[in-house]
Amino acid sequence: MTQSQTLVSQPSPAELAKHLQQRVTMFHAGEELYSGAWLADFQKSGLTAWQICIDKLQMGPLKSCDEELLQAFCAQTLARLSRAFPSWFADVQSRGIARDCLESLLAVHANGQGLVWKQLALALACAELWLGTWAAAASLNSSLPATVRRELLVLPAELLFDAKALPLTDRNLRQGAAASLFRSCDAVFGFLLGESSDSQDLRILGAWLRAVRKAQLWLPTGDAAAPLRSLAQHLEPLREAARAAKSEGAEVAQQLAKWRGAPHEAAALLGPLCGSLFEGDSSMELEHQDSHRWLLPLLVDLAEDFWPRAAVGELDLDWELIARQAFALLGEAAKAWDGTHCVEEFDDVETTISVWQAFAETLHAAVRAADSFSSYEAGQVATFQPPPEKRSRRAHDRWQLPRQRLAEAGSIGTLFSLLLQTLLDCMRLPELPEDEEALGMLQRARQEVEAAMRPWAALLTNSETWIAELWEPLRRVEELLSGVNEEEGDFLSFEVARDIEVVIWFFGAFCSSLPDGQPSRVAAEAASRAISSIAPQLAHLDAALPPWRALLWSSACTLASAVNAKMPEGSEPLLLEWMLARPPSEAGAPTMLELTELPYARAIEAACRRLPSGSADPQIGEKLFMLAFASWNPSSSVEERHLEVPWVPIRCLGFSF
Repeated sequence: MTQSQTLVSQPSPAELAKHLQQRVTMFHAGEELYSGAWLADFQKSGLTAWQICIDKLQMGPLKSCDEELLQAFCAQTLARLSRAFPSWFADVQSRGIARDCLESLLAVHANGQGLVWKQLALALACAELWLGTWAAAASLNSSLPATVRRELLVLPAELLFDAKALPLTDRNLRQGAAASLFRSCDAVFGFLLGESSDSQDLRILGAWLRAVRKAQLWLPTGDAAAPLRSLAQHLEPLREAARAAKSEGAEVAQQLAKWRGAPHEAAALLGPLCGSLFEGDSSMELEHQDSHRWLLPLLVDLAEDFWPRAAVGELDLDWELIARQAFALLGEAAKAWDGTHCVEEFDDVETTISVWQAFAETLHAAVRAADSFSSYEAGQVATFQPPPEKRSRRAHDRWQLPRQRLAEAGSIGTLFSLLLQTLLDCMRLPELPEDEEALGMLQRARQEVEAAMRPWAALLTNSETWIAELWEPLRRVEELLSGVNEEEGDFLSFEVARDIEVVIWFFGAFCSSLPDGQPSRVAAEAASRAISSIAPQLAHLDAALPPWRALLWSSACTLASAVNAKMPEGSEPLLLEWMLARPPSEAGAPTMLELTELPYARAIEAACRRLPSGSADPQIGEKLFMLAFASWNPSSSVEERHLEVPWVPIRCLGFSF
């Protein structure tokens, strides 16, 4: 009988059982086409495949290689069929018998090959979830090996929230499983955090907490703090295990950081746990790759809720300890463009910067929520008042932070000051700016910083606050430049050039991040006054050697562009004449033109838009004309020159005439 005839004629169960061993062996020997199709059809036979696999596994663990492959396939088939358990067994009695059969098979193979008992555990977990009889206590009280019991604990926690793995569509079954998760916390935590807990126990604990946290959606009236109170009884074993397995301990901390409904109870656990995780890491004693692997995701989750709330005094959590880790990682990430790290690690740099963006965005969202709630309450009709319990639920759905409370929290200004200093240290140009790879990575990192500054700028609406923070670096720039005497042959060393350039860049990045509206205009005016005070010293930037001169000029132009774009109508343009006297082509660094030409052109346009509309300025118009036409090089290729660059001065001519 040929292969096609065998499939078409639908062989009997006896024939399927007879040929199963041969097909499994041939499939693993390389005949994947025909044997693979045969095995797929076998699994589709439903109850027939179920009974054949049961018979093959009831013989217990077999020793030969072919027999092990056969039993592994049979266990996989049972797990696959159990995902749709009710489809194969119509009545309650047959379902119970099938479930008991799986349990007995698991006991038989518990000490056999891992692939078999893991698939049988998966089949049993699916069956119990479909029956609504799953309970962690049954797994813990059995005589199965500890590794098998761990698997029986983690499987339901992972299956419940994966519709592809287990399409549990019945609402009552989901709620029953969720309630069982809550009831089992005491026993599960005691089992996992007993004597000699290891990384595997912490991995399962993290998965369990994730499932319990998500199960709150199915049990809206449940006590969200109950699992945390149970876990608090095992805090010391948890801390000890986390010290030995920080990656897995961080997964547990992540689940606590995402906990909703009981923030104070979660913070009471999270504080000591973070203390154990961060022990000895403030100086980055761990290897770079290892620390980034577990610390970055934890910091991101903390920045999205608990850390900002602790910083404003709403939660009892050591926000300074968390900040030190974030600052240390930011400093470590800066090595990505100093030639000691590879390009593939830039994802870590991006994530490290996003930690601070998430922190500020969380605070800003809470402030906006408080503003919206206040406006909503003020606009309510007097005859309509939501029920108190509804108002309470709405208040807890989203964290709200009144602006007055934010203004009183001195920690936010402290963090911004420390963040400013860290960024000034980390975002300096590479020592060899001609290194295109390092310079490109720095430019990408600076773009991430500029995005992160937007929520910070929205928070620091008081211009005096952030101008005061930036004034000291600006004063230092003025001091460095005033000490240059070009007539005596002084020039800016590359160390000084790096220090000056990063301050000018950051000041411009923050100004460009200011939100629209009256606070932005007030802040821009304050920034304009600060820049005007050091403007006489900016001429000393000419003392820098190429290519530093080009980069310094470009940063100064970008700063002027940011401030000019935010200034109110009728304001005098900032640094326009200074910029017109210093086009990129005069910086003596032709290799930097691709990087500096476009920012320069846009800075000129932003300044020209501030020129008075009722009068002409021939001198500025002449310089713009020369920029537009005298420097035009028709032989330059598209790759060498931004197409927008020559057209910007032409557009600016209209503002000057």
